[in-house]
Amino acid sequence: MSWPPYNDEIAINVLWKMREVNPSCIMICIGEEAGGCTANDEFFRNIEVIDDKYFDIVNLSFRSWPSIIDRPMLIR
Repeated sequence: MSWPPYNDEIAINVLWKMREVNPSCIMICIGEEAGGCTANDEFFRNIEVIDDKYFDIVNLSFRSWPSIIDRPMLIR
């Protein structure tokens, strides 16, 4: 999922559907962290960000737009 709309329920709905279809599924979400301009508070209260050294290596090549503080997050 990339840049889910701010203060919108789509991100939490996708998360719930993902868990319904495959409870052990892992997802990549690109956007700002909690308190930023993506998703809503309920989404961030219900995710677990996964630390993964290989994902972190890939993230080294990720570039944000100027003045934007986003990143890919591996979540469940």
